[in-house]
Amino acid sequence: MRSSSTKQLAENNRGLNGRFFTLHSRLYNALGLGLRNDEGGRRWCCTDVETQRHVVRSIDAFLDCISSDTSQHPLIKESVADIVPALGTTLLQKNEAVMKLASKVFVKMVNVIPNSIIESCVLDVVHPVSSSLSSCHVPVVISCSTALNLILSYLSSKRDREVWKVLEETETIDNIIHHIRCGGSKPAEFFLETISLLSKILWRWPSSRFCVWNDDGLLEVLGSLSLEPILSVRAAVLQLYSTIALCSNGAKKLLDSGKPPLRLMVESMDSLNPNFLQLAGFTLAECFAANEEGRLKMIESYCEPLVKAIIHGLSNWSLHSGKLSKDQMSLIKGACCVSKIICWPGKHHSYFWKLGIESVLLKLFIDDFHIKLLSHQFLSSEELEAIARDCLSANFLPVLKPHVWDILGGLAANCAEDFNVQMLKSERHLNFLITCACLGFVDSFRSTRQSCQNAVNEPVSRAVLLMIYSPSKYIASEAKSVLSGLLKLNAKEDIKYILNTLNATSSGIYYPVSNNLQVINLISLACYSGLPQYRRYVLKNQGIKILFSFVQNLSRNHVHTERMNTSLHFCDHNMKMCCYECEEDWQGEEMFLLFGLLGLAELVHHLGSMKGHVDWFVKQFEFTEAQIITKVQEICINSCASGPRWDIILEAKGDKFEDWMCEACSLLQPHLHAHKVILCASCDHMRALLCSGMQESQSESIKVDLGWEALVRLVNWFYSGKLLPKPKYGCLWHNLNEKEKFDEVIPYVELYCLSDSWLLEDLHKECSRVIAACLDSVNMAIKIIQIAAVCFQWDLVDLAAKFIAPHYHRLRNSGDLLELHEELVDVIRVASVRLSQRSDHI
Repeated sequence: MRSSSTKQLAENNRGLNGRFFTLHSRLYNALGLGLRNDEGGRRWCCTDVETQRHVVRSIDAFLDCISSDTSQHPLIKESVADIVPALGTTLLQKNEAVMKLASKVFVKMVNVIPNSIIESCVLDVVHPVSSSLSSCHVPVVISCSTALNLILSYLSSKRDREVWKVLEETETIDNIIHHIRCGGSKPAEFFLETISLLSKILWRWPSSRFCVWNDDGLLEVLGSLSLEPILSVRAAVLQLYSTIALCSNGAKKLLDSGKPPLRLMVESMDSLNPNFLQLAGFTLAECFAANEEGRLKMIESYCEPLVKAIIHGLSNWSLHSGKLSKDQMSLIKGACCVSKIICWPGKHHSYFWKLGIESVLLKLFIDDFHIKLLSHQFLSSEELEAIARDCLSANFLPVLKPHVWDILGGLAANCAEDFNVQMLKSERHLNFLITCACLGFVDSFRSTRQSCQNAVNEPVSRAVLLMIYSPSKYIASEAKSVLSGLLKLNAKEDIKYILNTLNATSSGIYYPVSNNLQVINLISLACYSGLPQYRRYVLKNQGIKILFSFVQNLSRNHVHTERMNTSLHFCDHNMKMCCYECEEDWQGEEMFLLFGLLGLAELVHHLGSMKGHVDWFVKQFEFTEAQIITKVQEICINSCASGPRWDIILEAKGDKFEDWMCEACSLLQPHLHAHKVILCASCDHMRALLCSGMQESQSESIKVDLGWEALVRLVNWFYSGKLLPKPKYGCLWHNLNEKEKFDEVIPYVELYCLSDSWLLEDLHKECSRVIAACLDSVNMAIKIIQIAAVCFQWDLVDLAAKFIAPHYHRLRNSGDLLELHEELVDVIRVASVRLSQRSDHI
């Protein structure tokens, strides 16, 4: 038995030498000078400076003897549990010399000790380190910033809330901002570490962004630092700009602050700079490209250098042993994401063509061997097709292919009508890309049709569709010519399959087709409809009738679907954006409707090619071509469309506004003008009021039991089916006080109550969703319960009660529930009991 125990001990201590045990013994001899036992366990306490210095040096020496092989030893974990309190307490003693030494040792400890061990005591590390950022000693600030940078780099998201609470308590962000603003002539390392730390905090906790982008003094200092010759400092500033720009309001503030952010971004993207600086520039450009204002500012201010930087980023790379380095791949991806500014019109398109974007895309798509094959003077269409098939099946940079198709499609969609081959650097390269896209589309459609599985190559299908309908006659004719030849075999079977699938869907017949494949079907039908030799066959097989029924069914049942692949304009989904309205791709969430209407429009437009088309059309639909166009317009009507003048006034309850003024009338009570036809079509309650012959049907105005903010949202719902404006969210929401948050939510509570009595079920559900998302304090929940109870909205009472349930016993003991009626307190008590029962069951 003794022999077995000895062997086990020897195995556990493998890798540990005599020096390790000596230093470990010295460490605990030093720690023993300050370790105290009390009711809460062991704690470290010592105010003698020399003893503190001795302990810190003992810790430093012990850390030096830890290697990667020994770092997971149980003795290390046990030692760290005693080292951290001693080091933290020493750091908080505020003696300059000891603080310098202790902060450096903290950095060494975070570097040497495995992440899993540090995370087990992360709060005990973060608190003293973040507290010490208030120090006026530069070396201490640098070391503490470095240590926190390292910790936040690997911190598990499970600890986010706890760590953020510590950072708030120690006023970490305020201290960092103060140091940066007052940095003056401090060393570059000081700015590098503090700015990098601030960036990490802003990225991980979006609620922290408000106080940063709202600080004009800080932005001014960052503008000055952007001129620093030290590239690492510039990269740090760019990194901070990027995390600020993850907030919509922060991005706007940066764009409005003048040229420093944009100038630094474009200068850093230059190909002469090292990869890390270029990538930092592309990351900021990607953030700015997330909305229209950012795209326009970049294009207006730095169009040509921006496009040049993108072209260099896409083309300035080389393979090593058949692979790209991680840095090169990151840079190419960054350039790809920013290059999708081509999906919106503007003068930048001419620069892309001028700089040979077609050859750049080809280099991303095929290897050098196949590019050399294309350089041969005489290649038949069969040989080109064979090369294209080889390239499509090759595993060459597969992660970049969706980007290539997005860029090609965007270029085709925004070409000028007079675009021609003289504007190209290589006509052959563009034509080959078109051939590859058409071939990829046909293979993708037919393979997914046969297997009935999700379409995996939607980007190439979109690219082909955009090329066929391109304003450029050259691109459209080339794409149509290639695609027509590739579709010739089995074209009629394809068309029948698509029409049967769409017909079955709109008829309510179960058909095993996913939304993704249905999108490909609609794109394919739109492509077939754009090809004259196949359009006639679509028309003869009731293509218009089937598509029209499909579109009607979508509109009637509010069916929506979004794009399935990477976002067209914002590629890095790890970025935690806030305060952005969800700006969709060019098709938004209406992919079915858009592609369905595109095919329908093409078919109706070319009906003249059918002999006797008028009689045939009326026979199929029982109404004329003009009538179907009117019906489609009704489907597509939106709240922005111009129409007849308003004929009803909706008055909000409450006092008159002192500064109220209406451009359409002289009524002083807050009100909105609307159309009776819209109100009647949107709400049975309104239809009853306005069409029943009651007093309201003869009146020019109706009083609605809603405050002004709620009334605005109600009318927007009637016109658009959307609950707008939305409550503040992101960092703006998190920086509101309790009263301001409640003021944001109360319009939705009012609408929740009214929508129940008016039988507006969809609005009722949407208000419930918004209220649930905004509930973040007990006081707000109590107020909502009081309002909901008065209006007999017991579902809303239950919703707020479930939020309060975890805090019931504390609130009852503190008397905070005394303002509620006993019946309502009982509802909360029941919710608390149910919560406890569920917890016990788990």
